[in-house]
Amino acid sequence: MPCRNTIWAIILFSHTLSAQSFDTLEKRLQSGTLSASDSLKALNILSRNLTYINTARSLQYARKALELAVKLADSSQLADAYRNLSNVYSYNESFAISINYLQQAMDIFTRINDSVGLGNCYISLGHTYRRLRQRQKELYYHRKAYRLFSKLNITERTGVSAHNLGESYYYAGNTDSARLLTRLAVQINRSINNKPVLSSCYKVMGLIYLEEKEYDSARMYFDKVLSFTDELGVFAQKEATITALIKLAEIHQYRGYRNKQKALLMAAAAYVQQYGLYMHLQEVYYQLAKAAAETNNAEEGKVYLEWYRQVSDSIRAKRLADWQNLIESSAAVYRLNRQNLILQRTSQHQRSQIKTLYAVLLATAVFIFALLIAIKRIVELQHILKRRLQIIAGQKQQLEQINATKDRFFSIVSHDLRSPLNSLSGFLELIKDHGPKLTRDELLKMIHQLEDRLTNTAQLTDNLLTWARLQMGSYYRKPEKLALKELVSNSCSVYRDVALAKNIAVSCLIGDDLTVYADRNQMAFVVRNLINNAIKFTPAGGAVKVEAVKKEDGKIELTIADTGVGIPPEKIQLLFRPGHKKISTLGTAGEKGTGLGLMLSYEYLNLNNASIKVKSEPGKGTEFTLLLPAPDGIDPDTQVSATEA
Repeated sequence: MPCRNTIWAIILFSHTLSAQSFDTLEKRLQSGTLSASDSLKALNILSRNLTYINTARSLQYARKALELAVKLADSSQLADAYRNLSNVYSYNESFAISINYLQQAMDIFTRINDSVGLGNCYISLGHTYRRLRQRQKELYYHRKAYRLFSKLNITERTGVSAHNLGESYYYAGNTDSARLLTRLAVQINRSINNKPVLSSCYKVMGLIYLEEKEYDSARMYFDKVLSFTDELGVFAQKEATITALIKLAEIHQYRGYRNKQKALLMAAAAYVQQYGLYMHLQEVYYQLAKAAAETNNAEEGKVYLEWYRQVSDSIRAKRLADWQNLIESSAAVYRLNRQNLILQRTSQHQRSQIKTLYAVLLATAVFIFALLIAIKRIVELQHILKRRLQIIAGQKQQLEQINATKDRFFSIVSHDLRSPLNSLSGFLELIKDHGPKLTRDELLKMIHQLEDRLTNTAQLTDNLLTWARLQMGSYYRKPEKLALKELVSNSCSVYRDVALAKNIAVSCLIGDDLTVYADRNQMAFVVRNLINNAIKFTPAGGAVKVEAVKKEDGKIELTIADTGVGIPPEKIQLLFRPGHKKISTLGTAGEKGTGLGLMLSYEYLNLNNASIKVKSEPGKGTEFTLLLPAPDGIDPDTQVSATEA
């Protein structure tokens, strides 16, 4: 089956089927080419997506899924089948049976530790208590679902549960919380293009604005619902569509547009008849009769009242038929559960017989077991020896690294620190012996040179001590939320005069909204060091560019690029490795460095859960890229952030 992987990638792991994928799934199921396990998944998906479109077919698929799940002993799919049955019975107002099935599903999901399945059951319970108008329990279960899916970081389920919770707040009379949660739901579902749920979100926003008598805003959202209805066709959210038509008619009634009101109500009547949503037909005909009475059209009002009476009779007859079908299905499920219980008891009896046989075999195996214990002991000793050898190898590697660090330390002390100290001593000796013979300008020049070398030596000493503390693990960080633009701008301003002196253009392209989570001083050191190096190794007339972007995973990518002399490939590999000799290189204008800046930057980045990459080509410039951690996310239980829909 060459197209199997494509089909399941589109269908089996989605929560909302398109019309095309729905037909494809039904055809694949009816063709008999699917495995038993895939057929079971398909049955549950079809049942779930037909719940509010065709309850009879949904019930049929759920029963088949239940039978196959019992046969395959698939606990997860068995629980899904119970949940689908619960949704069908809840929609048909058989609440006791619905909650019974849902409890069976929750027991299974709890036993197999399936948090996602449990969260979906919370959603179903919330909808059931909504139909029962028990608002506190409705809010309780929708809030549990929202918190669970937010914690699990499942975007699609978080968007659905945020919408459900927002709608529950609306029905409970808390419009502020309803608006906040619904805006968040709009933001999430828009980001993943979940149009059916987005349509329901717009319905809730329209209801909120209608209650506040903001008729223009309410109409805008209801119009959005109808645009999704046209786009989605049979897979549109039926409840959202009916509500939008009726409420738009109410708005036109308020504004005195009787013809538009009647047209919308007639469209609503046609829609509920098309999809068999007869529970709404009574309300539509009642509104039509009421509108006729308000316009003194008695004859038309009588027609609508007669339709209302006929629909009421039809609904009662249909409900009786539906309830009879539901009762028969419930009885079939009960028989299936009894058969499953008998099978379980038979299986337990067979397991008991097998245990007796095992006891007989155990007596025969005692001698073999004793021999195996001796062999096992030898194997354990071999494993112990292997682990100890691994520990010794690890300790050897640590000792080699410590030794390399020690060599690096003494190398810097003996070369990079002793050399400038000897140079300073020479300067002082020269001034002492020949000071009276030197002119004022010569003396000032030597003093400036002495000052530069003292500054460089002090910087080297400070860096060396800092690096040593880092190696000994005695240096800590104090992370905080930092505005990246401010951090980079401050670093650029430090070297503005140096860049101007070399005629180097420095540009900093950092967005105002970019923030990172790191130690301020350590991150400032890293940025200053990289900008300083970029200016140092760029010839006069060159350019240094600093820019940052936000990655898809939320982290910040900061790039510092120059048009300087570049770094040979063999030296790039050794830039951050401990134990390798790193001699400070003079800049393009003879600038001196300490040779420790990049090492310290590397250590600071590791300390702040950040990373660094280098890309360079000799003669064409160098690019350092930092991947920095973003601030922690907002707890969805305590704060909700959303933009205006």
